[in-house]
Amino acid sequence: MADPIKKNDSNRMDELFNGLFGNNISSEHQQVDDKGITVELDVPGSSKKDVSAELKDGIITIKADLRSFGKVVDTYSKQFKLDERYDQNSITVNVEFGVIVIRIKLLPKAQPTKIVVH
Repeated sequence: MADPIKKNDSNRMDELFNGLFGNNISSEHQQVDDKGITVELDVPGSSKKDVSAELKDGIITIKADLRSFGKVVDTYSKQFKLDERYDQNSITVNVEFGVIVIRIKLLPKAQPTKIVVH
């Protein structure tokens, strides 16, 4: 299955994780099902007040300040180009325990419509 969202990575998060924890740490997890997609981004030390999200021209941009001992030590920024199968009005973003959770529902499939012939 092809990636449902296309990634444009304009950050240093992978570099930061690799430098701190080695190459075996993944900073992104995707789960796709028949209802939509859930993307989890690990942003250690960040809370809701450190995170912003924006949708513009079909691209979701997530930004987060990364904190250590209460001080901003780096900034994380990631972009996803949203596939046309997903409902741009259903996007939710939550932050809990240093993980950003993005949920996007699939658009309903078009149903056949009976057309009255006059």
